[in-house]
Amino acid sequence: MPDANRGTPGFLVETSQGAWLVDGGSGTLQRCAQSGIDPRKLRGGFYSHRHPDHCGELTALCFAMRVGPPPRSDDYSIWGAKGLAEHVDRLQHVWAKSMRPGSGLLNVHELAPTDIIRDLNLQVQAAPAQ
Repeated sequence: MPDANRGTPGFLVETSQGAWLVDGGSGTLQRCAQSGIDPRKLRGGFYSHRHPDHCGELTALCFAMRVGPPPRSDDYSIWGAKGLAEHVDRLQHVWAKSMRPGSGLLNVHELAPTDIIRDLNLQVQAAPAQ
């Protein structure tokens, strides 16, 4: 239900190695701009699930990374639950090059429940929702 005092999920985690996006619902790019975060410089993204209020701006994010100037030159990696790769494939089918984050590639990684990522200067653990 739309609420004038509440936005959709879109969180930023900052580490000494850079900023990571966690979910990206509508308004996330605007909130990045308001906070002085250049989306072309994000290290990567994590998506909790594929509802549009959590990943609805993925296409717009990739497009923003390619329009620059200058466009992003590095690959952009995203992580999410099983089904994220198919979701991205379908978006790429519809939006073609708009889903390409600059001159780099969009790398999709699917996490199984209880997977732990430790090699990104942060630790992320996948867990099923209760």
